[in-house]
Amino acid sequence: MFTQIFQRSLIPTFVIDKNHIITHWNLACERLTGRAAAEMVGTGKQWQAFYLKEQPVMVDLIVDGASREEIVRQFGNGVQCPTYMDGAFEVEGLFPGQSNNERRLFCTAAPLTDDHGRIIGAIQTLQDLAAITYGGEASNNLQEELQRRVAQRTAELSAGYDDLNKQLDEQKRVMRELKRSENKFYTVAHFTYDWEYWMAPDRTFVYTSPSVERVTGYGQEEFYANPDLVVSITHPDDQFLLTQHLEKETEGDGAGHVDFRIITRSGEKRWISHSCQPVFNSEGRYLGRRASNRDITKRKRLEATIRKEREDLEKRVEERSKQLSSAYDSLQEEMAARKKAYEALLESEDELRKRKEFIENILDNLPLGLAVHSISDGVVHYMNSEFTKIYGWPEHALRSFDAFFDHVYPDSKYRRVIKKRVVKDIATRDPAKMIWKNILPVSQSGENRVVIAANIPLFEQDLMITTVRDITDKHNANQALQFTRFSIDHANDMVYWLDPKGNIVDVNQTTCDKLGYSRNELLSMTILDINKNLTFNQFHENWKNIQHRGTLRVETNHYCKSGVPIPVETHFDYILFDGRKYSCVFARDITERRDLERLIAIQDKMGSLGRVAAGIAHEIRNPLSTINVYLSSLKRLLATDEFDQENLITIEETITEMDSASHKIETVVRRVMDFSKPNQQRMVVTNVNRCVQEAVDLSVVTLRKSGIAMDVQLDERLPECFMDCQLIEQVVLNLITNAREELIECKGEKHVAIQTALRRHYSGEEFIVITVADSGPGVCPEMRDKIFDPFFTTKQYGSGIGLSICHRIISDHHGFLHISSSKWGGALFTVEFPVKKEEVDKC
Repeated sequence: MFTQIFQRSLIPTFVIDKNHIITHWNLACERLTGRAAAEMVGTGKQWQAFYLKEQPVMVDLIVDGASREEIVRQFGNGVQCPTYMDGAFEVEGLFPGQSNNERRLFCTAAPLTDDHGRIIGAIQTLQDLAAITYGGEASNNLQEELQRRVAQRTAELSAGYDDLNKQLDEQKRVMRELKRSENKFYTVAHFTYDWEYWMAPDRTFVYTSPSVERVTGYGQEEFYANPDLVVSITHPDDQFLLTQHLEKETEGDGAGHVDFRIITRSGEKRWISHSCQPVFNSEGRYLGRRASNRDITKRKRLEATIRKEREDLEKRVEERSKQLSSAYDSLQEEMAARKKAYEALLESEDELRKRKEFIENILDNLPLGLAVHSISDGVVHYMNSEFTKIYGWPEHALRSFDAFFDHVYPDSKYRRVIKKRVVKDIATRDPAKMIWKNILPVSQSGENRVVIAANIPLFEQDLMITTVRDITDKHNANQALQFTRFSIDHANDMVYWLDPKGNIVDVNQTTCDKLGYSRNELLSMTILDINKNLTFNQFHENWKNIQHRGTLRVETNHYCKSGVPIPVETHFDYILFDGRKYSCVFARDITERRDLERLIAIQDKMGSLGRVAAGIAHEIRNPLSTINVYLSSLKRLLATDEFDQENLITIEETITEMDSASHKIETVVRRVMDFSKPNQQRMVVTNVNRCVQEAVDLSVVTLRKSGIAMDVQLDERLPECFMDCQLIEQVVLNLITNAREELIECKGEKHVAIQTALRRHYSGEEFIVITVADSGPGVCPEMRDKIFDPFFTTKQYGSGIGLSICHRIISDHHGFLHISSSKWGGALFTVEFPVKKEEVDKC
C-alpha cells in the first residue's frame, strides 16, 4: 500500500538508504527530472538530477549527520529548518541538472530513523517553482481552460473505463495462473518424502508434511493438536537433549542440528536427523523455524516430491484512478471497487510469493540432488545445486535428456545400455521400477562416481521429479570391507569376536576349519564352549583387564569339535564399535612352538647336567689328588723296615690330611644330594613380611660390624599368602649374605636395601615381590644367565650352590628369581611369586 501511495504521489519524491543508495524514485520525480526509476534505483546517482558533476545533495548530508552549518555552506543562507519535523531542512535555489538547463526548485529533506532513533536513510521532495509562476500568469484564462479540460477529461474517462475492463480481464487471468502455480507448489510440499514442518515462534505447528505419519506413525492432526507430541514420542534417553535443543531453537536465530531417537506408534525405534533454521518474511519479521527430520535408521535419504516451477508472477499494475469531480461519482465508485479487488489480488500474490520462498528455501537446502523435468521432451525445468554437484557438471550441460546422457555417460556402450533401461522403465509407468541403483556417471573432471536415482512421475502433468544420492564413498567402503573380510577369513590365525557376555558374534573361516565347527555353530556358542578350562568368573575378570589395559595375552587350549585340544596363544584386543563393546581375539596355534620349546628345554637340561658334572668333577678332583699323594707317601713309609718316632708322626699327619680331604668329598656329595632331592616344604598361610623380618634380624649385627647401612621397607598392605616360612627366610638370608660378601672388599659407602611390595600382573593375578639391592660391583650382563646354575661362582671360595638352591625354592613356590642392576650400580635380586591362599593353620 505504501508503495502505491508513494508511486502515485503528485509530489516528486525520492529516498536513499544509509549507504546513499536510492531505494525509491516515484513517477512525479521521473517527470520532473527526466530520469527513469529503473535508471536511478539501486545507484548513488542522485546528484545527476541537480548538478553537472558529482557532489552531495541534501539527503546525502542528512544521512552523513552533517550540521546545519555544513548544509548552509553547501546550499547558502537560504536553508531553513521547519519546526514540524526534527532534523528536516528546506532550501530554494537554481539547479542546472545534467541537461544544463537551470531550474528553480524548492527542496525539502528529512531523515528516516528506526525504533531506536538511528538514521537509516533520508527522503527528499522537490517542487518546480517555474511551473507555479507560469500558473499565475495564466490565471485569467482559467475558466476557459477548465471548460475545455472537462470535455477532454470526459473522453479520457470513457477510454479509461474500457482500459479498466481490460485490466479486470487480465487480473482474472493472473488469478488463474496464481491458482495453478499454488497447486504445483502444494504438490511439491505435500508429497515430500522427509518429515518437514514449520513451527511458529510459540512452538505450535504451522505446517507439517503428511510424511510425518510414515516416519512416526502419527498423523498431521495429532501434531497440530499436540505440539509436544514430538517430545513425547522421543526416546526417554534423548528427551532432555531434544527439549534443550527446542528451547535454544526457539530463541536462536541460526541453523541447528541434532540427532535423536523416536518410538513410533508401532513401538519401533528410529533415529531421526533433525535440521532446522529460522524463517523470515520479506519484511524481515521472524515467522518461526523450518525443520527437516530425516529417518537415518537405514541411512536412506528421503525422497522429496516437491515440485516447483520458477515463474515470475510479480506484475505491476498501474493505478490510473485519479481524483474525479463530483460529476463522475458513479464511475469513481466502480473504480474504488476495482481497486479493492486489485488490492486483494496483490495480497494473494504476496502470500504466494511467501510460499514460493518457503519452498525454494526447502529445495535449496535439501541434502540430496533434485531435478524436475518434462517426461515427453526431457527438458529440465529445475535442478538444485546438490544435483549438479553430485554429477559434477554445470547446469547448462544437464538441461535436456540427450545432453544429460551425452555428458554424464561418455562411454557410448554403457550410455546406450543405461538410456535404454531408463526409457523402458519409464514406459512401464510403474514408480517402483524407476529407482535405479549403482549407476556409474562420470564427472566433467573424469571422476567415476556411484549414485542412486529415484523418480516420482506425475503423468497427468507430464512431469518427473528425480532425486539422486551420491553413494561413491559408501560403495568404496563396502568394497574395502569385503576385501578386509576376505583377508581375515584367509588369515593363518583364528580370529573371532566376543561380546561382554562371552558370546561369539563373528568368526573367520580359519577358526571354522581348525575347530571343525560350521560358522553358524560357532555363532551360537560362547568362549567357554571352545575353552573348557575357562570359567565364567575368570572370563569376567579377564574382560575387566581387557577394558582397563586395552589388550591381554594368554596361552591356553581351544578344543575342537572332536574334543582334541589345540594349544593356542590368544591376544584379546578391546574395541568399541557403534556404541557396543567387543573383544577381538587372535588365536595362534602354537603346537609346533610347544614341541620346539620342549626340545630346547631338554637341550638346556642336558647342558645344565654337563655343567653340574663338570662342577662336581672340579670339586672332587682336588681332594682326590690330595688323598692320592698322601697314599703314595704312606706306601713309601710303610716300605721301610724300621719305624722311628718321626715316621710315626709323619704317618699320623698323612692320615689326618687324607681324612680332611675325604670330608671335603663328603660335603660336596651331600650338597649335590640336597640340591637334587625335592624340598620338604611346610606350606602355611602367613605374611611374607614376617619371613623377611626374621632374615633381617639375623643379619643386622653382621652388617653393622661390616660397616654396611641397611634400609628395610616392608609394605604393610601385603595380603597373606600360602608359603613355606623357613624356605623364604633362607632365600632372603642367602641374598643378604651374598650382598655382604660382595661389599666387604668395596670402598666408599656400602648399602643394602630390602623391600616388599604387591604387584598386579596384566592378567589380573597378584604377585608378592621381594627385592634385595646392594651398592657392590654387580654382575655383568653376560654372566646373569649363568649365575643360578649349580656350582657356578665368581668367588675364589664357595661352592656356587647357594643361588641355585634359592632359585629352586622360588620355583617350587611357582615364582621367579632374576637379577638386574640396582640404583647404585650393584646387584638387584627380585623375587616374585603368586599370591595363593589355602584354608590351613597359620604359623
